[in-house]
Amino acid sequence: MGVKLKKVLEDTVLADITVTDRDKSRFLEGLGRPYKKKRTPIKLYLASVIAASILTVLVFSSMSGEKSITDPTTSVDIPEIDDLVEGMELEHYLSDNMDRGNHDFYDELVVVDTRVKDFSRGDIVYYKGKDGMEWLTRIVGLEGEILEVMSGQVYIDNKRLDTFYGKAHRLGLDKEAYFPAMDKLTMQYNREGMMELFETNMPEIEVGKNHFYGMSDDWMRGTHGLISKEQIIGKVVGIRSK
Repeated sequence: MGVKLKKVLEDTVLADITVTDRDKSRFLEGLGRPYKKKRTPIKLYLASVIAASILTVLVFSSMSGEKSITDPTTSVDIPEIDDLVEGMELEHYLSDNMDRGNHDFYDELVVVDTRVKDFSRGDIVYYKGKDGMEWLTRIVGLEGEILEVMSGQVYIDNKRLDTFYGKAHRLGLDKEAYFPAMDKLTMQYNREGMMELFETNMPEIEVGKNHFYGMSDDWMRGTHGLISKEQIIGKVVGIRSK
């Protein structure tokens, strides 16, 4: 530090400060020393970068890696049955609640196997409703599970049901396919009402003992709800070939 600057500081800034001459001298000497940047060891720096990268990957994975439930065995196709065996029944079905775009099951002779007593997710069953009428429904929720619908997507025990029947459909089309198809046909329809259908929300419901949760394939034409094993007449195995 120059002599002139030291003299100015002694006469101004340090003039009224009650410190010893030694303290003043140490302060002035400190101003004249060059600033030395504290260096971080290279190993510590690299370790910090790696740790931050790992943490970022873990956080991103936990956010994007949504767990799901799949069903690789259930087919969207409906078998045609030629020959019936003992225990199979024919039921003339006149509802379009299972319509996936081909008037599926409507006005068909549905083949119901009454021998089946164990049911799996994805099975279509024929059951007697509380209204006394007989219906078709697809088993979606199993005993002990908690089912919820958020924005038209079914969740089982907080896991997304990643199947063709796991989200809202109308005539076999999901939201992404339905609106472009309708607009292409230039048909008049209640767009707002259909958007509400595809964005359906349903609070959590627990499937009790000896019960299933059934859903119609066409969410607009059918109903969803709990059914007991006692209500089930049999499993649908196809339709009678013509």
